[in-house]
Amino acid sequence: MKESGLPISYALASNKHISKVATNEVKPNGQLEIAFGNERAYLAPLNITKLPGVGDKTKILLLNMGVQKVKTLADIPLELLTNLLGKNGAELHRRTNGIDDSPDVPFHEQKSMSTEHTFHQDTIDLKFLNAALARMTEKLAFKLR
Repeated sequence: MKESGLPISYALASNKHISKVATNEVKPNGQLEIAFGNERAYLAPLNITKLPGVGDKTKILLLNMGVQKVKTLADIPLELLTNLLGKNGAELHRRTNGIDDSPDVPFHEQKSMSTEHTFHQDTIDLKFLNAALARMTEKLAFKLR
C-alpha cells in the first residue's frame, strides 16, 4: 500500500484451494494463515457459494437439498455426491474436506487477452462507440506487443 497504493490480500494454506477461498474472505487488504490440519474446520462454517466450482446450477441443486454450509456438503457421502454431480461431485467432496493435490504451475502461457470498459450511461452514439472501440483496440494491441 505504501509504495503502489494498491491493496494486497493473501492467505497461506496447505493447498491452493484453501488459499484461494481464504484470500477471497480477507479481501481487501487482509492476510490469514490456515494451519495444516485445520482446513476442514476453516471451511465448515462458510456458505457453499464461497467455493470455487459451485456455479449457479450446482448452487440451486444443493440449496434445494437444504445444503447451505460447507460442513453439510462435506458430510455428504462421496458416492451420493458423485451420483448427483458426477466428476464435479467427487471434486467438491475432496475440496470441502480440505483436500487439493493439484500441482503448482509457476508459469503458464497466456491463452487470451481482453480489455473492457463500462459506460456510465447506455448509448447508441456510433461515433462515440467507434472512438471507444478504437481506444480499446489500441490498448489491447499495446498489450499484445
